[in-house]
Amino acid sequence: MRLAFVLFSCLCLNAAAAEMPQRVTIVFDVNRGNFSLGTGTEVLETNGSSYSIVSQTHPTGIVALIPKAKIRRESRGMITSQGLRPQQFLDQRGKDDPAVAKFDWEKKLITFERGGNSQSEALPNIAYDRLCIAYNFVFHQPQGDDFQFSMTDGKHLSDYRYLMVGKEILKTPMGEVQTVHWTKQREKETDRGADLWLATDQYYLPVRIVFTDKDGSRYEQVAKQISYQ
Repeated sequence: MRLAFVLFSCLCLNAAAAEMPQRVTIVFDVNRGNFSLGTGTEVLETNGSSYSIVSQTHPTGIVALIPKAKIRRESRGMITSQGLRPQQFLDQRGKDDPAVAKFDWEKKLITFERGGNSQSEALPNIAYDRLCIAYNFVFHQPQGDDFQFSMTDGKHLSDYRYLMVGKEILKTPMGEVQTVHWTKQREKETDRGADLWLATDQYYLPVRIVFTDKDGSRYEQVAKQISYQ
């Protein structure tokens, strides 16, 4: 049954990507446990061969007084038959210098830049940034239920393994949504965790993202509005 579902997902996903609108905006509620941190907006733009994703948080209440709570991330790159291939990723907290990762696929190097400093290291064949990975499934479905890749947060490059949990009906502010749930494989209980729910009838866009910190704190994004242009 799992294999049949994966094959069916691949067929649906190829058709979905072909019909993908050029601009998608997702508005998320952002929470830490039961405490609201505000909202977040992510905008995906494509032209068939390239993409850009811009993510911004909009903290509210007392959280708005914390400068670093205002986060802006940008991912830009190419769309290939194997999914998204980022060329540059930016992560900025408040007015701090942004952390920037530049992908040189020809030289197989990734360069990290921040505050006038830079360093480079080898770039693996399958690598993403922490923003584009959630949208990669729109353009390419992993073969099977085990997805291994490298990912950067703009400062480091780490190896990840995601496993497909299965199909789930997710309750959101938009109503019930049919999803596929992926989870990060954690080697130890103290490792950071990540879970991703993709809407199967909304181009496999992310509608819920949960990050679990080392101390068990959970940060959650849940989509409350998706618009297309």
